[in-house]
Amino acid sequence: MHFYGSLIVLGLGWNFGFIGATTMLDAAVTEDEKAAVQGANDTIIALVSTVCAFAAGLVVSSLGWAALALMSACLVLAALAVLAVDRFALARA
Repeated sequence: MHFYGSLIVLGLGWNFGFIGATTMLDAAVTEDEKAAVQGANDTIIALVSTVCAFAAGLVVSSLGWAALALMSACLVLAALAVLAVDRFALARA
């Protein structure tokens, strides 16, 4: 039951993140660049997702769930640190 709940939360997070990032990307480029930039963005997202899926399988099969969770926690903490630095810089400006 927890696994299925986690998958639902993951899917919701992925969708909100994808829509938010696409909206920000759309606002950041000119009208002439939008099609090419959106295509490149979608391609990069698909490639990174594929690489991460295979890498996660490799880590789980060789090191186990604990190592995968630790690696994921480090990535989340790094993202939160970047967000905090950005918020701090915006507050100072």
